[in-house]
Amino acid sequence: MSKEKYLERCMGAVWFPYTSQQEVLIVGAGGLGSFIALAISRLGSALIIFDSDSYDYTNLTGQLAKIEDVGINKAVAIKKSLLGFSPDCKINAIGEMYDSNSMTCPITIAAPDNNATRKLVFEKWMAQNWENPYAIFLDGRLGWDLIEIFCVTKDNAEDYRRTLLDDSEYDDGMCTTKQTTYAAQIAGGMIANYFKNYILQVEASTIFDVPFYTSYNLSTMEISHDLGY
Repeated sequence: MSKEKYLERCMGAVWFPYTSQQEVLIVGAGGLGSFIALAISRLGSALIIFDSDSYDYTNLTGQLAKIEDVGINKAVAIKKSLLGFSPDCKINAIGEMYDSNSMTCPITIAAPDNNATRKLVFEKWMAQNWENPYAIFLDGRLGWDLIEIFCVTKDNAEDYRRTLLDDSEYDDGMCTTKQTTYAAQIAGGMIANYFKNYILQVEASTIFDVPFYTSYNLSTMEISHDLGY
């Protein structure tokens, strides 16, 4: 099935000609990464998905996983699932751990379950002299009832780097292994929206907002863009 059929209602959107030409790297295909991948596939973008883990029964609580996916590599399983939602989406599923030899991409989204990988993905992205005007690094962090999102360009990279604590220092409540489906869905949609906003902001100089930092407390329903420094 072609994009013209299943994305028919998106194709008239002002952003679609731009998002549908992009390739997006997503590191991590767990709760956050799986729902990010679903949302972005419906923007018409091509995907590269890294994850070395396989699904187990505990993942059914907060990840885009079916019972029949248990025991299957997450990247591979997500590709199969996404093709049921977005059949013409180009997806490269890499069932390996992201390491220093792995590829990077102008548009990169970090959704791992540890900060060591998050740092590595970011430093590889930073090391490139991107000529692509759409280059952006999006980082999602998800807890039981708190979502944090960073939208990073090289202009604010140092502010972002200050948030990359060692795993031993990071709040145990903000871990992508502790999540619910509804929180992961909300976070995935927010990140896809920031990706879309950024592409359109660069392309059309629109007023679409792309804050450097967003936190959303699902219990109090409070949104903040204040990192505290």
